[in-house]
Amino acid sequence: EQYQPFGIEIGPMDIGVVVSFCRFISEQIQMAGDACVVFAAGDDEPHCTLAVQLLASYLVLHCDHTPKQALKPFRAKNVCTLLSFHDASHEIEGPTIELTDVIHSLHRAYKLGWINTN
Repeated sequence: EQYQPFGIEIGPMDIGVVVSFCRFISEQIQMAGDACVVFAAGDDEPHCTLAVQLLASYLVLHCDHTPKQALKPFRAKNVCTLLSFHDASHEIEGPTIELTDVIHSLHRAYKLGWINTN
């Protein structure tokens, strides 16, 4: 099943999806042993932005990275153009939130003990 957007929108993944993804990746890495785990995502800007959100979230929640450390690999390699998140309106202009803000908020909530990754 594929999500059908309402209007023009791209929003961050919710915390339940983020935690589930992080658990899944941790399990895959454990099972892989010395082998590599490969994560693939669409190469369009919305899919790439959401993939970076998930991977940076994993680095924050499971590898104890700061937001800056977690986002650095994706900025350094110019992986893709990261979009700003915005609501489901029919207007192009409107309130937005940056991926950096999402990762900083996640990091803060985790450090305050508001997120249980177990």
